[in-house]
Amino acid sequence: MLSFLSKQTVQEGAQKFRFLAAFILGGFVLSSVKIWTTRRMRYRSLNGKTRTLLVMLFSLIPTDIEDHQLMYERSVLARWTILGYELSILEARGQMDTEDGRDYLEALNVLRADEWEMMTEGDRMTTVWMWINRKAKRLQMSGYIDNHDLASISQCVTYMRDNGMNLVATLYEDNPLPYVYICAMLVNINLLIQTIADGLQWGIWWNDSNGAIYIQLRMYIAIFMQVAYTIIFARLFDLCSALHNPFGPRDFLDLPHNAVGSQLRKLAKQMAMGELPSTMNKQISKYHDSGKSMVVGDEEDNLQTSLRRMNKRLAGLKKDTSTSLFNTKSTLKELKAASGITSSKSKIRLRKVTNKILLGRALGKKSEPKTFVGLDPISESKSKTISILDTMKTPTRSNTTEIKDTAGKIKKSKSLV
Repeated sequence: MLSFLSKQTVQEGAQKFRFLAAFILGGFVLSSVKIWTTRRMRYRSLNGKTRTLLVMLFSLIPTDIEDHQLMYERSVLARWTILGYELSILEARGQMDTEDGRDYLEALNVLRADEWEMMTEGDRMTTVWMWINRKAKRLQMSGYIDNHDLASISQCVTYMRDNGMNLVATLYEDNPLPYVYICAMLVNINLLIQTIADGLQWGIWWNDSNGAIYIQLRMYIAIFMQVAYTIIFARLFDLCSALHNPFGPRDFLDLPHNAVGSQLRKLAKQMAMGELPSTMNKQISKYHDSGKSMVVGDEEDNLQTSLRRMNKRLAGLKKDTSTSLFNTKSTLKELKAASGITSSKSKIRLRKVTNKILLGRALGKKSEPKTFVGLDPISESKSKTISILDTMKTPTRSNTTEIKDTAGKIKKSKSLV
C-alpha cells in the first residue's frame, strides 16, 4: 500500500512539473530562436551597409592614375572600411581588444603601423569610422569632392557605426538571468521527478513478474522513452547557449563570415584601383537610337557585336549541316542492311533515294517526310514505311542565305559609320 501511494504521489508530481516545465521552456526556446534570427539579419544588414559605403566612397572620389597621392587615399579608405567591418565582427565575438584579434587583423592585411595603438580600447571600430570621416573631410578641403559628397559619405559611415555596434546587443536582447535560472531549475527538477517515477514503476513491474520483466519488450520500450525524454528536455534548454552568438567558428551553425569577408575584401580592393569599363569614358561621334531595343549609343559597337553573333551562328550552322549529312548516310546504310536488299532493281531504287536525300540536304531544301514502299524484294505485299527525313534536322538554305545577307548588311553599315 505504501509503495502504491508513493508511486501515485510521485507520478502526480511528475505530471504537474512536466506541464509547467513545458510551458516555461516553450517560451524560452522561442525567445532564443528569435534572438538568433535577429542577429543574423543584423549581420546581413552590416554587409549591405559595407557595400554601400564602398560604392559611395569610390564613386564620389575621383580616379586619377597619375595622381599617386589620390590613389593612395583611395586605397587607405578601402582598407579602413574593411578594418571597421572586421572590428565589428571581433566585437561580437568578444575578441576586439585581445591579441588574438590583432593577429587576426594583421593576417588579413588590414592593419598598418601604429593604427592598433591609436584606436580607443573598447571602442576601436568607432575610432576607425572617425578616421574615414576625417579623411573624407581632407579630400573635400583639397577639392576632390564637394560638400554634398562629404555629407553622403558621412551618412553611410553613420549607418555602418549603428549596425556594427549592435550586432550582439547583449544589453537589451539577451534573456534575463532570473528567467534563465528558473527555466534551468524547472527542467532539472522535472527530469529528476520523472526519473524517480519511472524507477518506481519499473520496480513494481519487476516485483509483480518475479524478475521476468527484463525479458519483456515493454521494459526496453520504457527505458528508451525515459532516455529520449531526458535528452530532449536537456537539449531544448541547451539551445539557449547554442544559439546565443552566431558569430563563432562553428561551420554547421554559425555565420559563414570567412567567405563573406573574403568577398568584401576583394570588392574593396578592386574598387580602390578605379578600373572602369571602356564605355565609361568613350566618346561617340553619332547618337543612334534604333527604337527597337534598350541599346542606345555607338552604332559601330552595336554592329560589331551583331556581326560576332552572326559569325558564331554561321559556324554552328555549318557544323550542324555536316553532322546531319553524316547521320543521313549512316541511317541509309542501316536501312539498307535492315531491308535485306538483294535484287539489282531494289539497289538502284535505294541509290536514287539516297542521292535525292543527300542532294536535298546539301541544298537545304525543305521537304516533307516521304514514304518508300516496296524495298523488300522478297514480298512486295509486305510494304515497309520508312520516314527518313524525321531524323534529319538541319537549317534550310533559305535561313542560311538570310543570315549571310544580314551579315553583309552589318559589314556595309560598319563601313559607313
